[in-house]
Parts: sequence; C-alpha cells; structure tokens
Amino acid sequence: MKKLVFILLTVFFLILPIKSEAVEPFTKSASNPLPMLGTYSDWNEQISFQPSVIFENGQYKMWYASIGSSDIKIGYATSSDGLNWQKQILLNPNPNLPEHDPFVFKKDGIKTLFFASSNNGTKIYKINLVNDTEYDPSTFSEVISPSLSWEGVDNTSPSVIFDNGIYYLFYSGHNSIWRVGMATSTDGLTWTKCPFPILNLNGRDEPSDGPEILKKDFTYFFTWQILPV
Repeated sequence: MKKLVFILLTVFFLILPIKSEAVEPFTKSASNPLPMLGTYSDWNEQISFQPSVIFENGQYKMWYASIGSSDIKIGYATSSDGLNWQKQILLNPNPNLPEHDPFVFKKDGIKTLFFASSNNGTKIYKINLVNDTEYDPSTFSEVISPSLSWEGVDNTSPSVIFDNGIYYLFYSGHNSIWRVGMATSTDGLTWTKCPFPILNLNGRDEPSDGPEILKKDFTYFFTWQILPV
C-alpha cells in the first residue's frame, strides 16, 4: 500500500512532516502486472521491482531492479504508452556487487543514476549516464553509507530532488524496522543527513520504505510504502 500526500516543502517539513492531504483515487491498470517483453542475454529474470520512470521525447523509460538466478542488476526498458514495455539491456555500474533500487535524476540535461549496492550492508552510489544505457565510470562515487543507529547497516531506495539550490535525498534505513531518512547537499557531492527518521506519524516512527518525491507545478507529492510492524 502506498500513501500519496501533499507536502508543503519548508525547512521544518523536511525535518518533520507536519501537513498531509490524501490525493486519490488512483485506478490500477487492467494490464497489471504490466507486460515486460523480451529477455536479457545470459540472464534469467525472476523478479522485477523498484522502478524509476521518466517520460522523454515521446517515450517512457524505466530503470528497475532485476533479480536473476543468483544476482541483482539494473534493467532498462522502454515503452510508447507506459503500459507495454520492451526490455533493452542490463546495467552493471558497480561490477561484482548486487545493484538495485535505481533512481534516475535529471538536471541541466545530465542524467544521474542513483542506486543501492549491497555487500555486508547496503550503500547508495551514483554515476552519470552518457545516454540511457551507458555511463561514465569516472563519475562513479559513493553518496551515503549507514552511519546512524536507526539505519542499521542499510541505506537504500534513493530518491532525489533539486529545489532552491539544494539537493534533497530521501532514502531508507533498516534497524529492526525500515524507516525513511533525508540528506541534503549544496553540490550533489557532500551530503548531510537529518539525524532522525523523517516520518513520525501518529506519535511514532512510521515503518516505511521506498520514498519518492515529485514536484508538479507548485505542489510536492511524497509517496512511500507502508510496511507491517
């Protein structure tokens, strides 16, 4: 289940959500699960999840996590209608480690792929895309890694927005339950974390994962997955 909330984006809100209005209803597509046509060479895709989609030049473009027989990589698929998808290629920006939870951020004509990679814990990385399926290895860098007690050993599910000269990174951490955190940066390179989870609803931390933020016109929409305690 997902909540979609209206967000008044102020400094105070970014530390602690204080106002929300439900935006509904959404109608699930009759095509669910969406057709994903094609196969990848030497890859038996068993599960696909955590998509990041943009619409560009009349085409929908999706980066998503693809679980194979023994590994996780980032898949790339395209669609003309947002319903019927064609698999194109697998991306492997951090070789020899599982990669998942992609998020594509576009600014000044440059696409940056944020993603999580796991090895005895999970960190968030980024790399610039040369085009939709190739990347510049020289731009590969670690974004954040677990450093706060509530995060446990996992930082994952990145979502990024740039507003009024500041980058905002929303992400998930896990220590007994999943929670959503936030970090900010003025240059997209050095990040400062909010010390506490940002979703404190009904007087308690909201068990949550998979944050996404979207700005449309002058309204911010923030979504997350509600998880069982």
